[in-house]
Amino acid sequence: MNRYLETKFIKFSSPIHTLEMLELATRFQCRQLEIHCVKELDLNLHVDHVLEVYRALWFYNPIAPAKNPPTEPKRRSRCPRAHNKSHTTSGPLTPEEYFAALLNNCLQLIDMQAEEVFSQDAMLTLRFQELEMIVKRDALQMSSETVLVDVLARWSLEDCKRKHIDPTAENRRRALGALCYAPRYLTMSRRDFEAARERIELLDAAELQLVGDILIAGGGMRRSTANLTPEQQSLVARFRAPRPEYPLLPVQLSARSHPRNYPKKMRKAAAEAEREREGPSKGCCNRFLLNCCSVFACIFD
Repeated sequence: MNRYLETKFIKFSSPIHTLEMLELATRFQCRQLEIHCVKELDLNLHVDHVLEVYRALWFYNPIAPAKNPPTEPKRRSRCPRAHNKSHTTSGPLTPEEYFAALLNNCLQLIDMQAEEVFSQDAMLTLRFQELEMIVKRDALQMSSETVLVDVLARWSLEDCKRKHIDPTAENRRRALGALCYAPRYLTMSRRDFEAARERIELLDAAELQLVGDILIAGGGMRRSTANLTPEQQSLVARFRAPRPEYPLLPVQLSARSHPRNYPKKMRKAAAEAEREREGPSKGCCNRFLLNCCSVFACIFD
């Protein structure tokens, strides 16, 4: 760290080394080095160590679990040139903002590589709050919800072992709490649902019956919600909700997270999601300019 203070340069040998330097920078309140480490971590962020970086952000700077997934700062334009000009005013400025942006980018990478990340043993060592922030994400890219059911089953079993309690179905449901409702059960096939049910029963008997009846009826014969309680209707709506085709774009902290590194369809979906968040209050002119910039961005890519 002394070398960085003298020369404003440091060579990182690995993500582990970068995290160690981040710890020192945070301990001695070296703000410039904190930002430098965050940019370096984002530049080399990879699925192999994304969970390690994700956990470090909790350890060095405790983060309260958000009710909604963190979103990227609003961009003034989808045009690359305009974005570059506005980046200095709309991007993160303080170390705390950089930490929040890196957290968002970790979660965005987990969204994109959910199946590979969920297969890692490191998922089983997450604390409940850390697991909760991940599995409640809306844009997890998975071939089937059975992937999410499987990681919840493995984590609950490991949690029972940590607490030295019998891994009964009730104790495992208690360990997961509201996370039992994270999978979109009604987007699964009946066969996948039955297979997941044999793996672990995350729902109680009444909920299993409800989901089973709807799946048996099939997509073309949706069960009427007229006889369901408001709570059951809410569950059915949650279990039926499809996941978006693409996650949001990351916050640009390095060359890795530049929007041009992501497919055009993904950028277009992100732009549409941003327009929906802004709503009609921005006016037709802003939407027209945004569309023009999006067209020029695609042409000159």
